[in-house]
Amino acid sequence: MNNVGTLDRILRALAGVALLEAGFFWLGGMAAIAAYVAGGILLLTAIARFCPAYRLVGASTCSVAPGGKVLPVFGIALVLALAVGGGVASNFLSRKVLDR
Repeated sequence: MNNVGTLDRILRALAGVALLEAGFFWLGGMAAIAAYVAGGILLLTAIARFCPAYRLVGASTCSVAPGGKVLPVFGIALVLALAVGGGVASNFLSRKVLDR
């Protein structure tokens, strides 16, 4: 049932976090809503290791057997993405608020 590999999961998680942060900090209106939806979908497919679009076209990026030890790598990448992205967003927001 899994069709999303480790590297694909990490990239989806990073892109999902980036879109959610962009929607929260930099975008407004419909662009923010689109970023929230796209980011949420990317994060959900990364967590579930399943992409419905891949299934429709018969694609898979899995290169290891299910049940492999990818959770630590995935967790570390997600924490780093949140830390770096959150730090950049916080710096940007602080400058925007304090420069007024």
